[in-house]
Amino acid sequence: MGRAATADMEHSFLPGKCRHGKWPEGEGPKERKRLEREQQEQDNIFENFRKESLKNPKVMQGKLSVHPSISFGEQSAVLKMCLIKLLSGVRQDGEEEGGRPELLHWLEDPTALGWVQRIFKDYMKVHDGLPSTLEHSYD
Repeated sequence: MGRAATADMEHSFLPGKCRHGKWPEGEGPKERKRLEREQQEQDNIFENFRKESLKNPKVMQGKLSVHPSISFGEQSAVLKMCLIKLLSGVRQDGEEEGGRPELLHWLEDPTALGWVQRIFKDYMKVHDGLPSTLEHSYD
């Protein structure tokens, strides 16, 4: 009878059929929908980043030189955008430090890091970060 069962009736305790039934944690319909929605949002973040990199004129004007055996295709624009994010982070750190950025800087944007992991998955494994080492010129 489900939720219409009276108090004197026996309960089945089955989730979705009995008012006393509970889904195991993470397996309920609400949890599944939430997980699907989060995955879709993450995919949208990556797609938005890709579209933004293809529309950015600075990215499209930039040149990227790589070994001839490596081809990125459309992903070269995304890689250039990731490198721009890395360098702009270095610049921001330099402004906070009074004009001298640290010599070692890590890419902090999780979306850009995810793209770098996707782009280089056939060539190497990018774990938890992407470092950049700067050299100062003392002219």
